[in-house]
Amino acid sequence: MKNEILKYKIRKRIDRVSNWLILKLNLSILYKPLKTKILILDDFFPCPLSNFRYIEFNTYLQNYNALVLTTGKSLPVAQVYKSINKFIKIHPYKNRIKVFREKRSVKAKLAVLVFQHNTEKFLDYLERNEIPFIFTLYPGGNFKLDDKQGEIILRRIFNSIYFKRVIVTQKITKDYLVEQNLCPVINIEFIYGCPIELNQQVLNKKFESKIIINICFVAAKYHPTGMDKGYDIFIETAKKLCKTSSKFKFHVIGGFNCEDINITEIIDYIQFYGYMDINILREFYENMDIILSPNRSDILSIGAFDGFPTAAVIEAGIKGVIMMLTDDRNQNIYFKNEKDCIFINHNANDICDAIIELCNNNDLMNSISNNGQKTLQALFSHETQLKKRIEIIDLLIK
Repeated sequence: MKNEILKYKIRKRIDRVSNWLILKLNLSILYKPLKTKILILDDFFPCPLSNFRYIEFNTYLQNYNALVLTTGKSLPVAQVYKSINKFIKIHPYKNRIKVFREKRSVKAKLAVLVFQHNTEKFLDYLERNEIPFIFTLYPGGNFKLDDKQGEIILRRIFNSIYFKRVIVTQKITKDYLVEQNLCPVINIEFIYGCPIELNQQVLNKKFESKIIINICFVAAKYHPTGMDKGYDIFIETAKKLCKTSSKFKFHVIGGFNCEDINITEIIDYIQFYGYMDINILREFYENMDIILSPNRSDILSIGAFDGFPTAAVIEAGIKGVIMMLTDDRNQNIYFKNEKDCIFINHNANDICDAIIELCNNNDLMNSISNNGQKTLQALFSHETQLKKRIEIIDLLIK
C-alpha cells in the first residue's frame, strides 16, 4: 500500500507540472477538439467501486455513444492509488473515455455530472465550452444542509446560463433547494435513490435453524473511527452480542481495519476485507444475514448526511440481507419498520436487544428479508431509475 501511495503522489506531481506547462504555454494544439452528443465529466469513473455511477455512465455510453472525460482525483477516497488510465484501458468503451485536460475543447449538446463538488470543479470548463449541463445532487460530495458557503456555490451553479436540470435523490434535498430558493422547482427532478443493477440472481433466503448469524458493516471510511457511518456503534454492538452467544460473526467491508477501534475481545469473531469489487461484494452478501447501518448526520461537518438507504445497504437488501438502519434525518418515504427493514437508533444496547429478538423469530426474519427485496426491486428497477434519466436527457437534447 505504501508503494502504491508513493507512486500515486509521484504521478500526481508529474500531472500537475504537465498541466501547468500546457496552461502557461497555451499548448492546446496538443489536444484535438472533440465532438459528442453527450459528455460525461467525472473524477472517479471508470473505476467500478462507485457502482451507481458506473451503471449510469455505462448506460449513456451504450445508448448515446457518449464521451467521458475523467480526472480520477477521487480514487484515493476509496484507497485506490492506481492511475485512472489503468481503469480506462480495461473498460469495454475505452475508446470513448479520455483523461480530462483543461485545454481540450469539446462540443456537446449536453453534459452529465454527479455530485456538487464535481459540478463546481467543472463549471468553468462547461461555461468556457458553452455546454448545457445537468447534474445529480447526491448527499455527500460537499453537499450539506444549511451550509452558507455551499449555498453560494450552488447558486453559482444554478445561475449558470448553461444549467438545465438538477436530479435530486432524496426528498429532503428537494425541500432544501426549494425552501432556500436555490433552484426553481421546474428545474428539479426527483428520482429517489440511485441506479442499481437488478439483473442478478435473486435469493429467497431462509433463516431456519441457522447455527451462525453473519452480521456485516459496509461503508467507506471518511472519519478516523467511522463515527459518520456508525462504525463505533457496530463494534460496540458486536462486543455486546458476543457476550450473549458465540453464534454471531461480524464482517467489515470498506476502509476500516483492526487498528481503528480496539477489538481485542472480539478478535476471533470479526473479519476485515477492505474494499470489494461489486461482483465480489454481491457474492459476499449471499452469505450474510444482517447488514447494520447506524449512520449519523452532522459528524463530518454540520449539515452532512448520507442518502437513505446507502447504496451498500440497497445492494445487500436486494440479496435478501435484513436491513437494520438509522434515519436521523427522517428521509424515509417508502420503507415500513418490521416489514421491509428494521429501524434502529444509535444505542448499542437497544440494537443488541433488537438483533437478539429478531434472531429468535425465524418467520419475522424470512418475512423482512423477502419484503425488503420486493420493495427494493420496485424502487430501483430500470423503469424507475435509468429510464427516467434517459427521458430527461432526450428532452434536453431535442
